[in-house]
Amino acid sequence: MNTTHTYNANDLELNILHILFMHKEKQSYIMEHLNKKFFSDPINSVIFEIARDLYLKGEEINAIVVSTISDNNEVMMRLAEIAVDVNALSPMTETYCKLLVEKYLKYLIKNAKTNDDLEEINSLKEKLDFQQIQIKHISDDVQDFEKRYNEKKGTAIYSCYAPLDNHIGSFMGGDYIALGGSTGMGKSTIALNLARQFCMQDKTVLYFSLEMPLEQIQNRFVCMTMGLNAMKYRSFGFNLSEMQKYKDGLKHLKEWNLNVVTDYNLTCEKLKNYIKEQKKNKLDFVIIDYLGLIQGNNNKSLYEKSTIISRNIKLIATEMNVPILVLVQLNRDIKNRDDKRPKLSDIRESGAIEQDADMVLFAHREAIYNNNANANELEIIIAKNRHGSNNKIVKLNFDLTTQNISEF
Repeated sequence: MNTTHTYNANDLELNILHILFMHKEKQSYIMEHLNKKFFSDPINSVIFEIARDLYLKGEEINAIVVSTISDNNEVMMRLAEIAVDVNALSPMTETYCKLLVEKYLKYLIKNAKTNDDLEEINSLKEKLDFQQIQIKHISDDVQDFEKRYNEKKGTAIYSCYAPLDNHIGSFMGGDYIALGGSTGMGKSTIALNLARQFCMQDKTVLYFSLEMPLEQIQNRFVCMTMGLNAMKYRSFGFNLSEMQKYKDGLKHLKEWNLNVVTDYNLTCEKLKNYIKEQKKNKLDFVIIDYLGLIQGNNNKSLYEKSTIISRNIKLIATEMNVPILVLVQLNRDIKNRDDKRPKLSDIRESGAIEQDADMVLFAHREAIYNNNANANELEIIIAKNRHGSNNKIVKLNFDLTTQNISEF
């Protein structure tokens, strides 16, 4: 990634350099937490790099020495500026360093394109705690337990399927969840059922439907919620009672916090803009049906295109601090395998999804392959989970008539 970046941080950078030169006791802290690429101004970056070399050699960080090493007029002018306290502020070293790294992190998130960029972002986020380590007694702050517990509980989003939640816990902001499966396994049905479960928790869901029109989503949602036969709608077979029930379901749609985007030319940039716009009001969860239909660079191979899109989705989830569930079609034909259950290797041909996703779930219905299997049994396979159990199978009841998913 090109580390040349611009943001209005010069005063901040000058204050940090001033502290570096004028407050010797703060030098070790600054050198421990910063490096030259955090500085957006190239002259500031050069000065910091020279000062760092002096520090590592155990030599004094001195403006005259730095100017001699650099032999650059702009550096000399900047050093003269640094010699006076730019804003006459007290040297709040920890605060200044944290602000500078946060600005650089925002830049990285906005411009990241490679897996190395993702790793740097994750590493910086982990290290972004600039509070000095404090020794506390084990009983300190216990009086705030209930407040902290309730705050965390309030941000959690559950699938509300106990067998699944027992393994994954909950979905949190920044999570990238991939839901894969072969054709006909019910990925879209699972996504809609999860959307309903989230809405029932008073969460707001943004659903990107790149395949189904709004009317079809409305039909599925009404039949699923009201317990109606979805096929009867398509065959115009409702009796009077069912028709009235369907009309009631349409009225109830207004009660759900579910917004639908049917942009069939969706790109990652447009995806981010839609999410940013929705967050101005309220947004708790994003669902994309499905990754393969997001537009990308047509000059790239399918693998390269999927990789770029997958990494962008992870970055958007991180930057927007919202969980994103993405449906993924399996590219590998598994019909000829003895064990038809999908596994992580089945999506390796689909770009970097396996690597980028925090969680990979698979939908599997054995009845698609085996006539003797339970037609209503749906398996959710937890193939990857950074936050909990892996390689677990959760069995749920799939009502083929209403498309409703429930626990057995």
